[in-house]
Amino acid sequence: MHDHQPSINRRRLFGIGAATGVAVVAGGSQAFATGGGSAAAGGLAGSPNAITPVPITAGVSVMTLGYSSFVSAAHTAGASLIYSSPASVSTVASGWVQAPVVLPAGSRIVRIDVVGYRVQPGSQTWNLYRTNLQGNVGLESVGSVVTSSTVAEVQGVIGISPGGLVVNPGDALHLEMTNPSSESRAVGAIIQYYPAGGVFSPTQPRRVYDSRRDPAGKLAKGIVRTISVANEIAPGTATNIVPVGARAVAYNLTITDTEGAGGYMTVVPGGGPTNGPSSINWDTARQTLANAAIVGVNANREINVLCEGIATSKAHVIIDITGIFM
Repeated sequence: MHDHQPSINRRRLFGIGAATGVAVVAGGSQAFATGGGSAAAGGLAGSPNAITPVPITAGVSVMTLGYSSFVSAAHTAGASLIYSSPASVSTVASGWVQAPVVLPAGSRIVRIDVVGYRVQPGSQTWNLYRTNLQGNVGLESVGSVVTSSTVAEVQGVIGISPGGLVVNPGDALHLEMTNPSSESRAVGAIIQYYPAGGVFSPTQPRRVYDSRRDPAGKLAKGIVRTISVANEIAPGTATNIVPVGARAVAYNLTITDTEGAGGYMTVVPGGGPTNGPSSINWDTARQTLANAAIVGVNANREINVLCEGIATSKAHVIIDITGIFM
């Protein structure tokens, strides 16, 4: 049943028998495609078919799964499951192939590119599944893509929710390709993720909020204002300075034209509890003060700012972003 062998070029794609590779990259692209390169040189190579190079985001970690990482299984009449490893040197008429995705808790997967091979024309369905016995999570699909091909390599990008997929403590993830109607083979995958703990990138200071430009005006005692930190405001016009998927931002908080004999502002992630320690304080009217800090952001890239103090506490608020945690 398992006598079909891929061509030597196809066997070199991702490196036959090679262990899973992980690297942190500076950006650019990583290719599945043609040529005689090696994984170490960034040219996962070999197939005569045209495969589109994968764009790599600067600062991410990259995990590559070669075909030898995948295991295949099939049902046959009168028999239990038949396993074959590696999956790409076998033909499976009806079943699936899968590979584990092993990352530390806290890692965040942002993109998965997959490549399969079709022995016959048709489609392949790729799923990223999660189980978690600690959290009583059964087999849950957290991303998928359907690819179609003639007799050739075929690639696709698994759809993951905006902001990526965070690996929780106890999560078991596996990448699965099903081939319900004709023979298919898993060739490999490139997984981009931010490691547990995130990656910090300092940025040129960008102003994202100024209550002096907001019709709502100053923040007064008891007022909570939800502020987007996604885009720069005038005089700048840069967009997505805090990209989708950011976990936190470094910021500079300025208060000016204070009122009352004292007060404070509390800055917290958007969408969460608004109570918390003060982020900046004033003790008299007409002060201008600044403080630098770090705060988490929600999926909409928002923070909340709360004003507290005496009954007459009030001040303008200015926020400049100086760094991003992904």
